[in-house]
Amino acid sequence: MTKRNILAEADKFLVKGEVTELPLTMDTLRKIAVRSNWLLSSYQHSEKILEATGTSEKAKHFPAFTIRWDGKVIILYDEELPYDLKVQFICHEFGHIVLNHTSDRAIIGASRDASTTAMQEREADDFATEMLAPACVMNKLGISSVNELLKTGLLTTDQALEHFENVKSGAPVTETQKLLCDRINFNQPKRHNFSWLKYIACFAAGFVICMALLSIKNNNSLTVVPDDYNSSSESPSETQEPGESTVTTTATSSSTSSTTVPVSSTASTSASTTPTQDDPQSEVVYVTPHGTKYHKPDCYHVEGRADIVGMTISEAEANGYEPCKHCF
Repeated sequence: MTKRNILAEADKFLVKGEVTELPLTMDTLRKIAVRSNWLLSSYQHSEKILEATGTSEKAKHFPAFTIRWDGKVIILYDEELPYDLKVQFICHEFGHIVLNHTSDRAIIGASRDASTTAMQEREADDFATEMLAPACVMNKLGISSVNELLKTGLLTTDQALEHFENVKSGAPVTETQKLLCDRINFNQPKRHNFSWLKYIACFAAGFVICMALLSIKNNNSLTVVPDDYNSSSESPSETQEPGESTVTTTATSSSTSSTTVPVSSTASTSASTTPTQDDPQSEVVYVTPHGTKYHKPDCYHVEGRADIVGMTISEAEANGYEPCKHCF
């Protein structure tokens, strides 16, 4: 299916769903699902469905997916995702359904053929982008640059870069486009823009604080006393060999006690050195022959594909690849 046809299908779907406002909200998507006779539910509220369909493990690795089960179309998603990402992934799943994508083991949009799966993922991405920011509506608003499209807060940078060409040539021509432009009101988003960046920033800040607390705890629990240390309350054992230091460790129980253990001067150096963590840049990631992103092995963009290439993050970035916004 051509991109023009995919965008046209998305426009028809917006009209049929009686969408009147942008940005799209979860409430709007729920109403669309009800009108379409689909079930939209989170993983957290669908444990029985996940167990019955054998997709509990899939829910651990994918932000959203759609299944046919018991005569129903069911769209499942992770409730813990940032708001903007929930909306985006649900629109992506709507694309799989509307575009009549193939199914594998009842999962819509999946295929045993890796190239078919990849093609369907791209089509669903294009469908979602058009739902989030209809080209004809953006054109009517006078969007004349990628930067202006980004300022609407409706799309990510990657989406805006790819969608802008559609916006430039998206003047409302068809009856569907004209109806869509007349019906939709655009309200500049204030609440959810960049929420995913805040989510990542909070996680990173929490990680740094935890590591700092662990470092302080380790430093407080291990004290190296030099050879020339003198104290009226504590002194090295008279049998201590020259060139040795004393390590004092404190254990907490119903009463506090300390134990003095002699160690060699060479050992004291290693004891006071904090082990370095593994370099994140050495993590193995995967790229596709025609893609521009690198992915974790369980990312749905690469899982099950036979044409992926593995390399470290540093190698991927050196070759111009950027992290996938879904799995990183």
